[in-house]
Amino acid sequence: MDDAPSSFDIDSCAAPASDGGVSPSMIPIPKVDREALEAAASALRTAGENIEETADDIKTSWGALSPVYVAPESEALLSALDPITVDASDVAAAAEDAAWALEGFAISAGSIKNTLIGLKEEAQEFREEVGWDDEWLDDEIHRATNDGINNRVAEAVQAYQEAERECANAIGEHYDGTRFIGNSDKAQYDQTETRDDEERNRELYGDLNYRVDDANPWGGAAAIPTGDTEDGLAGGGVFFADIVASVGMTTGLWRDGQAAYPLGTQHGENLVANWEELKETFFAVAGSNAQGEWEDPGSLEAQWENSQAALAVIGDSIIPVSEYEDRPYFTFVNGGLNSLAMIAPFGWVRLSGDVSGSFDTSSPGTGGDAGDRGGGTAPITPGGARGTDTVDTPESPAAHPDPTS
Repeated sequence: MDDAPSSFDIDSCAAPASDGGVSPSMIPIPKVDREALEAAASALRTAGENIEETADDIKTSWGALSPVYVAPESEALLSALDPITVDASDVAAAAEDAAWALEGFAISAGSIKNTLIGLKEEAQEFREEVGWDDEWLDDEIHRATNDGINNRVAEAVQAYQEAERECANAIGEHYDGTRFIGNSDKAQYDQTETRDDEERNRELYGDLNYRVDDANPWGGAAAIPTGDTEDGLAGGGVFFADIVASVGMTTGLWRDGQAAYPLGTQHGENLVANWEELKETFFAVAGSNAQGEWEDPGSLEAQWENSQAALAVIGDSIIPVSEYEDRPYFTFVNGGLNSLAMIAPFGWVRLSGDVSGSFDTSSPGTGGDAGDRGGGTAPITPGGARGTDTVDTPESPAAHPDPTS
């Protein structure tokens, strides 16, 4: 997260739901205090009016001296007071515009805050009804309820960020401040661009697209559980896909999702990189204290501690027990095919391509735990094996500067 202050609060012990559904504690609540904001707007308006009145009083007072104040510099002195009233009027107008912007934001933000508080309560009631395991995913009504809450929270957060942009931009017009624009691509959420010197700096803040059924920090759309037949077929499909990908990796013709021309520069680089990864795997299994080379761990007990993480990754690569709880038939089919394939040499080729990677040589529990495995095209996990192809665990809402602060 950024160091910039966030516009939202989430519970201190908030955590995403393991079933992928909405998590009440992760629903963001705006920090805005409507009454305090309205009071600040009123004070700002009054300050602007006072500045304008004071400037008028100064000019009037000095103007009253013109009949009796005669000196070579009197005309220059009195005319020098004219810009004061003009500038004071500009300040008062800017203060008035800013006050209106803050008051408009206070109304919108207060309403949206109440909406999000209500949605959080609704999500808590939903969780009290369905619990925290994934059995509720089998119920179509429960899935629709979850998705409805997720989408309405996304809509409210988007509306709040739009209100923030409008308020900040209205105030910034008076001093060439940064112009905040909504992002139509959430992958570029934090990018900043600078236009010509004649235009204000622009910064992307918030999302223009309503994220229907999207994965959000507070949860996502409920996934329809797959059946045993589908899981079994997936296990077989992943097995054959792994064979093709692993042969490509071992020969250097495939790496990181990209093919390489035979005997080309990239092909040679792939071969070198694959060889280094195989060495890392070998020394990790051997229990070395170093990555990619042998370093005596000092004792058999330490060597065993070092090798456990790598052995766990290799074991899960052959029989994906990490998938058993959610997809038992995937484990049966994929693990069975993998075990049978170990009889033939190509089975070990598949294994070498599947588990090669950056093994952590630390002992279990210190950062070297094996990751889940579920497909030949899934991302590399810290343990070295490819992880389950699921939606990434959502992070807390990104922090952004509060334009009202």
